[in-house]
Amino acid sequence: MTEIHKIKIKKPGQKSKKLIQLESLLKKVKEKIIREFDKSINKQWTEKLKSIHPYDPVKCLPEINRLFRKKGLTPIDTLKIPEGKIKIMENANLNPAEFRKDNINNIIIIKPRDKLDIIGSHFELANNQNENLGKPLLKSIVNTKIEEFKAELDSDK
Repeated sequence: MTEIHKIKIKKPGQKSKKLIQLESLLKKVKEKIIREFDKSINKQWTEKLKSIHPYDPVKCLPEINRLFRKKGLTPIDTLKIPEGKIKIMENANLNPAEFRKDNINNIIIIKPRDKLDIIGSHFELANNQNENLGKPLLKSIVNTKIEEFKAELDSDK
């Protein structure tokens, strides 16, 4: 992947023979990973189902319930953003004035969507430091892949 990124940075928009070979190899590796992941999941479920003893109803039903009972969402703790870190909220397109503050002027984030926006903003700001190191920005890589995917979907219509 690193080689692919280096080639794309040096020669944007060009498809060299080496780039095509590397992308083909990457595609094959991804397919193998998916197959191995599927095998692993199948093996895990097979083992879980084998562990259920159908002739012992006292144990059988609780084990089945434990496997198939709907799990709740994992909660994200309330976020507290210090007053000096407002840039992270602006980067997430959130207005700091719309949120409550605690007794030491930390901004309190309660809604799950806002929490996820802020966490994403945090990682985006951390990745933006790579620009100074000559590395591509994750945001631009992701946006490029999204545009390629949209174009592919449009061409399939």
